[in-house]
Amino acid sequence: MVTNNTFETGLGIITVNRTVFNNFDDVRKIANFTVKIPKKVPNGYSLKQIEYYKPNTSAPKKAKNDMLLATYSDGKNEFEVHQGYFGGEYVPKGPKGTLEGEVSIQNEKGNWTKGTIKYTGGDSLEDVKHAKKEWEEKLLQLGWRKEGIGYRITTEALNLEELTIISESLEE
Repeated sequence: MVTNNTFETGLGIITVNRTVFNNFDDVRKIANFTVKIPKKVPNGYSLKQIEYYKPNTSAPKKAKNDMLLATYSDGKNEFEVHQGYFGGEYVPKGPKGTLEGEVSIQNEKGNWTKGTIKYTGGDSLEDVKHAKKEWEEKLLQLGWRKEGIGYRITTEALNLEELTIISESLEE
């Protein structure tokens, strides 16, 4: 199933086609980067779905920004593995006192933070531009870049050690 979504990026507002898959073999047929799969996931977790985002052909040529979002679930909790053309290493910076730091992932510098920016005040892109920003400490994020591809793993249920194990196990 392909749907259209609109996002605001550093390149401006772009429209992307979102395609949902149930396996990595099908995603690899359309991906414009080497898709990696975690070989180690916590006990009880399995792949739920993969969403592949490809800029609409009307987007500027410099916005190749293809990316995928693979969601894993244990039936109650989830974690997500993002990969593609985005700044994976740029996890959001929280207010003073936020838990954050650096780790080494596959010989690259990775950044992590406990939290994310939450926008309140509406669901549309126009509303978000004027929305209030708040820091929410539920989401743990670990991000890095390797060979021009951004990676990020996010969760509210796992700890940094578990995310590091998942990240180290990513393979073609």
